[in-house]
Amino acid sequence: MSAESFLREVMDRFGSAQGRAIISAFRNERLVWKEIEQGNRISGFLQFAQSDPALWQPGVLAAFVVDPGLPHQNLRDSMVEIPQAIKDKASKTLETIRLTGLEPSSLEEAGLMALSLRQYYIAKQSWAEVAEFLATPRNNLNLWLAAFACAPALTPQFTDLVQELLQTTAQALVPKTAELIVHAVECTPADPDTRFQHLADAFEHASLDFQRVCLQILEKYENKRFVERLAANFLAANPQIEERKTLSPKSESSPPYEMVQELQKIAFLNRTAGQKEAALEAIQKAFEALNANQARLMRELAFELEKTDPEEARKTWEEVLRLAPNEPSYKEEYAEFLLVHLKLRDMK
Repeated sequence: MSAESFLREVMDRFGSAQGRAIISAFRNERLVWKEIEQGNRISGFLQFAQSDPALWQPGVLAAFVVDPGLPHQNLRDSMVEIPQAIKDKASKTLETIRLTGLEPSSLEEAGLMALSLRQYYIAKQSWAEVAEFLATPRNNLNLWLAAFACAPALTPQFTDLVQELLQTTAQALVPKTAELIVHAVECTPADPDTRFQHLADAFEHASLDFQRVCLQILEKYENKRFVERLAANFLAANPQIEERKTLSPKSESSPPYEMVQELQKIAFLNRTAGQKEAALEAIQKAFEALNANQARLMRELAFELEKTDPEEARKTWEEVLRLAPNEPSYKEEYAEFLLVHLKLRDMK
């Protein structure tokens, strides 16, 4: 069957809106579309899936390609057993891909990788430490991208898997992990509102880093309005984000550099949500934090200079007050310095 014939079948069975959602989701994973273009097993899948929307998912197609009898079972149920030969094949595929460092080259391999992920859950009865499993052996999460397109239909408790990754992934792997999660959502046929809700539920309590990367990745999948709405949702779901901008830099317990980075991420969320004034406010707060930190460092320098070079100390104190003009304690300390300095000069 040709790809054109497949497209006609989808539109005839599901109509315009739902048909477009299925086609768009399938196109988002290149190995799914490669399988469709090759066409060898698509006629059998069409006969199996009929017009049941629940079966029109990349993972179900991948399972059918692995073994036509496999998707007759609910593979999201951890109690469902799959044939040992398929388990062995999934393990072997995982081993080979990890050894070579080459991404899956077919939908069958992607499906087998997803099934190896399923076996991980069944063996542990949880997703604990799954981030380390995915990162083995060389932190190459690209090996799992196609598998994550299949995973929602093939793994138990997929939402728990997502939350485990959001909570335990190492900082260096945040961008690639976010890509896996977004890819899974965008490859699952759904209308825009459903996709929006899936992403909001997944990321709304994630770190600012995950939220920022999620929005950046979505720019290649969704329109600008969709991304704006999601950014606004993240901000609305986490009022403490806005509260960060009201704190005095001097009162912050976190290191100044970390505070500046956080404010930059908040500014990105505000800007992406179309909240330009709030973004400018966050950037201004970041500048204030930088100035406050520099003022603290120069204050310490001024104290040292008072002992050896009062004139340089005076210049340093003036720079402290320029950086932090509204800090009363600095003004008091500068005034004390001037009084002592003037008395010493009068005594000479």
